[in-house]
Amino acid sequence: AIKLLKQGISELGVQPFDEDAGTGELRYVQMTVTTYNTSIPVAQRYEQARVQVSLVWNSRDERSKNSEKLSLLQEFLWTNGGPRSNLHVIHSIWANFQTSTSNIIFGHKWRHIGGEADLWERFGGVDICLDPYSFGQANTLSFNSLLHKLIKYVPRGSTVVDLYSGAGVIGLAIAASRKCRSVRCVEINKMSKLSFEKSASRLPPNLGCTITWHNTDASA
Repeated sequence: AIKLLKQGISELGVQPFDEDAGTGELRYVQMTVTTYNTSIPVAQRYEQARVQVSLVWNSRDERSKNSEKLSLLQEFLWTNGGPRSNLHVIHSIWANFQTSTSNIIFGHKWRHIGGEADLWERFGGVDICLDPYSFGQANTLSFNSLLHKLIKYVPRGSTVVDLYSGAGVIGLAIAASRKCRSVRCVEINKMSKLSFEKSASRLPPNLGCTITWHNTDASA
């Protein structure tokens, strides 16, 4: 996917963002790999993995003048890496629009512009929806291994608060396996709530646990 993206940038003449001058088109790229296929061994899942590509563009939205190449780059990636290509590596393509002069990576505007809307992974024995604007761990195999170990230390019937929870991965995994009294997930990024709700909808209906998500600053 990285090789394909570099090829598209080169062929289309996409200009990288210059932080000092504030010029250019492509500011950042985020790539998330999904290995969600529980029918095959974990060690083999990366061989059939797909990549969710998020392009952070230096414009206000897709109608801005300098967003013309965004559409061309998206089309290039989907044509050469989508399901109808010889090399199907692209799961989905998202655009984020950021014009701030700060070093904050993502802006507030997101657009799903190709592929599947939801990217799913399995952590701690539960299905988790990871939208590109929700925090995710870089090394998913190590995180999943650590999560399984963490769960064992939580007494059954506990009241759990998951601070800085993102989409609630840890809290949901604990709720599903430890028969908790309640689980509260706390996260400052309000956009993560949608991923939490999609993930919570796949939990068994008879857990007997109150699971909630709260949009607030955990450091306050």
